[in-house]
Amino acid sequence: MPNGEVIAATVKETVTPVAVEGSKDGAIASAHPFGPLAYAQWIWHPVNPQAQGKVTFSSSIDVAAADEAEIVFSCDNAAIIRVNGKEVAKQGAGNNGNNYIGWRTPTKAKFPLKPGRNEITVLADNALPGDAGFVCSIRWSYGMLLSNADSWKVCRDGESAVKPRNICSYGRGVWGRLGTAYKFTSSPFSESVATELAFTLPALKPGERVYLACDDVEGEKSAAVTVNGAYAGGFIGRPYRLDVTKSVKVGANALETKPFRLKNPRIVVVK
Repeated sequence: MPNGEVIAATVKETVTPVAVEGSKDGAIASAHPFGPLAYAQWIWHPVNPQAQGKVTFSSSIDVAAADEAEIVFSCDNAAIIRVNGKEVAKQGAGNNGNNYIGWRTPTKAKFPLKPGRNEITVLADNALPGDAGFVCSIRWSYGMLLSNADSWKVCRDGESAVKPRNICSYGRGVWGRLGTAYKFTSSPFSESVATELAFTLPALKPGERVYLACDDVEGEKSAAVTVNGAYAGGFIGRPYRLDVTKSVKVGANALETKPFRLKNPRIVVVK
């Protein structure tokens, strides 16, 4: 990341012990998964989510310069992913040779991002009445977009878009753990760390971007980030940074990361 101005911030850590597998109460520290689908939610239409039929999910990604993104996703039963109106990935109901259970193996694809806003559309189909869900992680150089009720909209034909329902976290629910490459696993760490940064942001000049950055992560090299109470994205592995420009505001801001300790967390304004 180019050099920029570090904004003064107060940093506070809150440490919560996490029960691990084999502990006295038998709990498993499954709040700390690894892999591209970590922290994602299975989502669907909030009205009768088990109904047979098609829904459309929508979200967007804003980037300052051309970039490349990678999506990992699964849908019960099938989905088509479009970016700026162009199909970039597709998962059929029987992708893995079994009728209607192609969702057992997540689909991966890469696609370009243009400078500015990129519209993400998912045409999802629940081919049979019963459990329905869509889960995804989209990662690019400076951020990550996960499936959850805060970051997406959903609609059925002829209806206005609404917030989707969070059905369950990835690795849970009827879908369990998908594909050998994307398993949801227990964490070897015994604590969860919430890092809070409070800072005052001056008015930005044209073209300036705001990043959360850190030198390293003590744990599974990942973070989920909220800004002013709303989910703002996250990162998994290097680079340890996230573009939060569209989430911050001029004046007082509160940013929080979970679940691992960040080394030298800071807010940086880059021209």
